[in-house]
Amino acid sequence: MDTPQGTAVLSTHADGRLVRWRSTAATDHPEREREWALPHAARGLAYSALGQRLVAHDGQAVLVVDLGGSEVRRLTLGHPVGDLALADEGRYAIAAGGDRMSMVDLASGKVQARSATVPDARQVVLTSRFAYAIGADESAATLWALADLRAGRVQPAQVMLGTARSRDGDTQRLRRAVVAPGGAGLLVAHRADQLVYQYSEGMMAPIGSYSNYRRTPLAVGLLDLAPREVAPGRYEVPVRYDVGGVHHLVVSGAGPRFVACDRVTLAPTLDQVRRDTAPAVHARLVGDSVLPGARRRIVVALSEQTARGAAQPLAQVPDLTLLLFDKRSGWQQRARLREQADAAGRYVAEVGVPPGARYELFVGSASRDLPYVQGRLMAADALGARP
Repeated sequence: MDTPQGTAVLSTHADGRLVRWRSTAATDHPEREREWALPHAARGLAYSALGQRLVAHDGQAVLVVDLGGSEVRRLTLGHPVGDLALADEGRYAIAAGGDRMSMVDLASGKVQARSATVPDARQVVLTSRFAYAIGADESAATLWALADLRAGRVQPAQVMLGTARSRDGDTQRLRRAVVAPGGAGLLVAHRADQLVYQYSEGMMAPIGSYSNYRRTPLAVGLLDLAPREVAPGRYEVPVRYDVGGVHHLVVSGAGPRFVACDRVTLAPTLDQVRRDTAPAVHARLVGDSVLPGARRRIVVALSEQTARGAAQPLAQVPDLTLLLFDKRSGWQQRARLREQADAAGRYVAEVGVPPGARYELFVGSASRDLPYVQGRLMAADALGARP
């Protein structure tokens, strides 16, 4: 959990303990930094930046924990708590459970607003303008305008999110609704309909859906690759890449309109390091002989270079594949090469070749990271060619 003092690592325990851990350079194992004893196990941990407090719930009340001290406040609401979310940088906690919702002012500990919800509300989701309490079967949600709740006005509206059904006893604590891109709606993983619904604020039902290929969705998450402002004028964005080294970085914007280009150096990936440090694999054509019935017998020797620079036979490569290709006619054929029992590192395949074909030979292996272009052997004539 990110806090102004750094990342806080917390663990909750069934006996009601809440433990904060710290890592040290002297040991690989984290050390216990602070411990709180709670009446029940804490759930739904969130951090209030405004109050600099940890906020959670124990199923029946809201918990407010001083991360730097020992103070724990337990705010009872008169209804169960299935989930909570923080609004306005952590000033308010919106908790829902059973068929009730309460908005708590964490500074004073007083309830700012109360409301009825859909039956068995299990998840609270906040967008930029609204708060949602979503039922356990994801069929409906109750929503409130945050501006109304701040003013103490309670004007709930109920919207449909999918097909209603009876609960099936599922108690997994998985997020089945998240804020949609742009922050003006929801994406809901609906188990009964086996779909992910898109709901837009202002509508009474979903506006679209995404197929889950007839599988039951268990949860939904949103990967946002847009730049995020982390400080005034500084933006951060995650980048995935396959190959490290020097890359061109192009950044553009529509308002204000600009285009900028720079060069960045990315660290090598683990796969790239593994490929670069792996022993070099070499393939050599040993034999290409004629068999009856327009067939050929191809023998290939495979070796790898050791750390001292010497070559040694490379045995037990199960996916070594031979590719024959005639660039004039476009004919090609692939065949699995089998290792000879009496010669380590030598592989053989028998293939049929059309009369008159003038083919080139390649070998490849995915397990040894040997592409065909690097495993080119030699050009040959199908009739009487000499290796």
